[in-house]
Amino acid sequence: MNAHWIWIDSEIAGENTHCAFRKHFNIVFKREVFYKLEIAADSYYRVWLNGNMIGNGPHLTADTENSADSYDIRKYLIEGDNILAVQVQYVGVTTQNYIPKRAGLCCTITDGNTGELILGTDKTWECRKLDEYKSGIPRRSWALSAYPEYLDIRESENWVRGEISRKWFRPAEIAERHFSKIIPRPIPDMKFEKVSLKNKIFSIWTCSPDSPDEKAKAEESLSAYLDKETLREAPASSFSGKKGAFVLDFSKSQGWAFCLDCGQEVTGYPYIEVESDSHGTVILAASELLQDNGDRPWLHRRHRSASKAVVAPGRNNWTSWDYSGFSYLYFSLRGFSGKVRVIDCGYISRHANFKDPEFFTGDDEINQIWDISVNAVKLCSQDLLIDCPTREQAQYWGDLVTAAPVLAYAFGDTKYFREALRQAFQAQLEDGLIVSNFPSTFDRVLYDYSLLPVIALEDYVRYTTDLAFAKEHLQDIELIVSKFESYIGNSGTLELNGKYDPTNPGDCLFLDHPGLGWHDFSYPGLERDGISAGLNFLFVLALKSAGIVSNKCGDEKAAIKYFTKAAKLLEISTDFFRNPKTGAFADVISKDRGPLGLSQQTNALAILCGAAGEDTESIINMIMDESNPNLCLCTPYFAFFLIKALIDNGHSDDALAMIKRRWGKMLEEGATTTWETFEGTAKDSLCHAWSSAPAYYLASYWAGVKIADDGEHGFASITIEPQFDALDSLSTVLNLPSGELEIAWNRKKDGVINCEITVPVKVKAVLKSDLLEDGSIDLDEGLNSFEI
Repeated sequence: MNAHWIWIDSEIAGENTHCAFRKHFNIVFKREVFYKLEIAADSYYRVWLNGNMIGNGPHLTADTENSADSYDIRKYLIEGDNILAVQVQYVGVTTQNYIPKRAGLCCTITDGNTGELILGTDKTWECRKLDEYKSGIPRRSWALSAYPEYLDIRESENWVRGEISRKWFRPAEIAERHFSKIIPRPIPDMKFEKVSLKNKIFSIWTCSPDSPDEKAKAEESLSAYLDKETLREAPASSFSGKKGAFVLDFSKSQGWAFCLDCGQEVTGYPYIEVESDSHGTVILAASELLQDNGDRPWLHRRHRSASKAVVAPGRNNWTSWDYSGFSYLYFSLRGFSGKVRVIDCGYISRHANFKDPEFFTGDDEINQIWDISVNAVKLCSQDLLIDCPTREQAQYWGDLVTAAPVLAYAFGDTKYFREALRQAFQAQLEDGLIVSNFPSTFDRVLYDYSLLPVIALEDYVRYTTDLAFAKEHLQDIELIVSKFESYIGNSGTLELNGKYDPTNPGDCLFLDHPGLGWHDFSYPGLERDGISAGLNFLFVLALKSAGIVSNKCGDEKAAIKYFTKAAKLLEISTDFFRNPKTGAFADVISKDRGPLGLSQQTNALAILCGAAGEDTESIINMIMDESNPNLCLCTPYFAFFLIKALIDNGHSDDALAMIKRRWGKMLEEGATTTWETFEGTAKDSLCHAWSSAPAYYLASYWAGVKIADDGEHGFASITIEPQFDALDSLSTVLNLPSGELEIAWNRKKDGVINCEITVPVKVKAVLKSDLLEDGSIDLDEGLNSFEI
């Protein structure tokens, strides 16, 4: 961008520093001109034009680059004087999704038709440090940065609209940047929408008129205080004018609190707009769960969601700075005198700007499972493909493997897939291992997560045919393979011990949550103390993926090498890890205790890589017996692999039954997005992208949409193999990367199936089914109708 980086001063800012930037500019407005705003900032920005919020960001990157967002601002411009305002937060500390860099703002407005620069950041910009945002306050969670638990916005709240004198500001300074490479935003823009909930109040209370002590210790945070505070139920008639603004009466020296029901899990920023004749304190918070009594949210479930602000007399519109995932909102007003009008309250939703897919069958439970799966992925498609919008907001490679296919099938997006892979290889250490999530300087390695980007790259190449991207990472794959080969011991297998030590956390084997103690489970955990079968089988799969990718990239020599290594390790592992007592595969071979552990995870991997062989049927029967008290069950994440193992080996009925049984439990508890685990305890997030496997398999197997066997054209060449026997009716609209695909069928009473398939333009499609006379039919572009 043709502009300077600017800041409040030329020094690096401290933790949780917020700065206001403002620029007045004149323009001869032309409606036909495309006016483009480009903006980059570190760490986070929120931008307004003439008081209208345009958006926030940026996309999060490595410390060697910054991402620039681009906006069409025509509808916000006016003839004559305009005000562009930007608030920038410099985090200043490592989080699970951010690497500390240098504070700064860089933005331009250009004539998009001619490229002429209208304005750019320089010394003529006004700026001011927003002192109401404090350092040293409790962090929102162990994974995220400081949360503004206490703000005094009486002086600064209206600066974005130009209602504060320019004397309030000082000139900006040019900021030195050592890592100033700016890249265009590589993923879809965020969509923001204001959602008013002022008519969705379900609980009303009176509370203490006093503001909770903002100096409370971290373990006594505002969120924790609110969970324990004594509230007194108030009649609904306490509020007047519920269809418009409602009025709160503070004449009895009391505070007011109320909760709103969003109706579903959402991501966004709580907001409230009030008007009063006095100063007062407003508290807002968000939650995924209600407390046991069902009338107030849990606000401190391993992360803090509450913040409060002292507001001035007059009209105040306050929006939370940090986004989160939630189903319920809590608001309280305290310390006011007289009456206060609550003009509006709700949230500003935030998610990727995707077109929603459709999926309906005659089984409403399946329909709802589809909905909660795609909703979870949509809400986790933020400035990164994150694991959850509540606790961590971090990009992990497990979510890359499971959620990226849903993005492709349901939303037609492969940009998140590519960017997550790009950042995964950026996270590669010198020895070849890949840290478990990025961008972050938390450098924990989950050994199996170092292999997942290799496996995911095979899918990405198949989906997109982007061989240029794959070729860029062939050496990265070679480095990973070499590192894992260094762990091969006398047994001929990877002898890496991945046991987790909670007293000295460090690198460990993950595979799946059970057994690590990070979450609560009602069944045994995975064994990790020994030589891991699961890790060896996963390495076999990664070697096969490396071979396939190398072959597609034209490196046949490397492909043969990887396939040969995979075959050798598979042969050795098949005998080494089999437990003679059970006939299944043990989780580990312990030096002192022999084969240990029976799990769905290890045996699913054994089936997928070919180790189970003739024993596949008996092993499936064994690991699908969920009544076995010694069996470790999959979480929704690893079920992605188990479902594939079942489908590939003629057990699709068992797979569908498991989906309905285990994800159905979430529905019974009122889920609107998929949970982190099937238990849904206080330690879990209730919106987790890695739990979205049902959506992928419902689209790719039961609806039957697959990339053609030649694999040369991605989604531009597909086969459709519907499971007519499993579902009597189905109607779906899938937003594939190649276009919108519609499939509908219905079985009539006489057994005849009416089928309609609408094929996108320039897509080659073939319908395959044993019910067809010739086994297959070539489909035309557009609508195809027939009876089977």
